[in-house]
Amino acid sequence: MSTPHPNTLAPWLARQLRSLQTVRAHAVLLRGPQGLGQSDLAFALAQAWLCDAPTADGACGQCPSCHAFGVKAHPDLRVLLPETEALA
Repeated sequence: MSTPHPNTLAPWLARQLRSLQTVRAHAVLLRGPQGLGQSDLAFALAQAWLCDAPTADGACGQCPSCHAFGVKAHPDLRVLLPETEALA
């Protein structure tokens, strides 16, 4: 699964990202019908939370943390997926 840059999120997801960035919790549950972009929003939110220099619109995309996130090597990121989706 590719990691979307915050600027490539659909407008309704970008609004949600800006709102959710202010929430600090150990977990956030995003749910809804398949195909609306929950995965894109979840990855953008995780990257914004882990970013060294986040902006109001999400992660900076330039810092070492964003780079590690982009290559799926950030030590603080754990992705849990249903087995069928993980195998695909």
